[in-house]
Amino acid sequence: MEILIAIVLVGILSAVVVVGIGRMTDTASASSCATSADAARTAVNSYFVDRGTYPKVFADLTAPATDGAGAPLTLPNNAKVTDSLVTAGGWTLAMSSTTPPTFTCGTAGATSTTAAPTTAAPTTAAPTTVAPANNGVSVAASTGGDKMFYGEDILSMTNSSAVSAMTITITVAQTTGVTAHGQYTDFWGGVVTSSNATSGGKIRYTFTVTSNQPIVPGTWKIVAQYDGTGTAHATAGDTWSVTTTSKNTTVTLTGSF
Repeated sequence: MEILIAIVLVGILSAVVVVGIGRMTDTASASSCATSADAARTAVNSYFVDRGTYPKVFADLTAPATDGAGAPLTLPNNAKVTDSLVTAGGWTLAMSSTTPPTFTCGTAGATSTTAAPTTAAPTTAAPTTVAPANNGVSVAASTGGDKMFYGEDILSMTNSSAVSAMTITITVAQTTGVTAHGQYTDFWGGVVTSSNATSGGKIRYTFTVTSNQPIVPGTWKIVAQYDGTGTAHATAGDTWSVTTTSKNTTVTLTGSF
């Protein structure tokens, strides 16, 4: 009888110990899973701040970032990772497919799980610089000379904003006796290169910015010159085009004389 009582008591004590160890294991698993969920939230926030989008799977968080973006998620050494689950030591961490993603912890002894929502860190949009209408450029066209033996097609360009790139084309219709004479501007020396070519019954005068120095705000004269042989040149067929880049915005203006 005494031996039987002793065996019963040993059994009861063993059961108590097993239950206690199980509860301790569940507690440790829950704590480990919660720690990983917190780390996952931090990694998601960093990922969003750096990339402007949310990760879709755990691999987005655990893979080394080749471009230096996003904080990598560190998991226990024994963790097994799939697209939406991390399993390690009696617990699982699930990642939802929502935007932003949420994380759910589960342990072997748990009867329910709770979602751990992710709150992305606030971001500040980079300021954008918008060029004014037409890049702040206006153009007036006029003509000069007697148009029989000598003539000029003249542009007056005003820019209220700095211009980083510019191409101006003046096209003179090669009417009877008209040939290229020359061209000039009043931009300061070296900032603009100019050339002309005759083909297809037209003389094209081109002016292009060659310097890395921007064209400061101001009013500038651009002139195409031509010679004649006594027949009046009709400037109505002459045209112009001004293309400018300011604050990363490119605008083209066109017109006639």
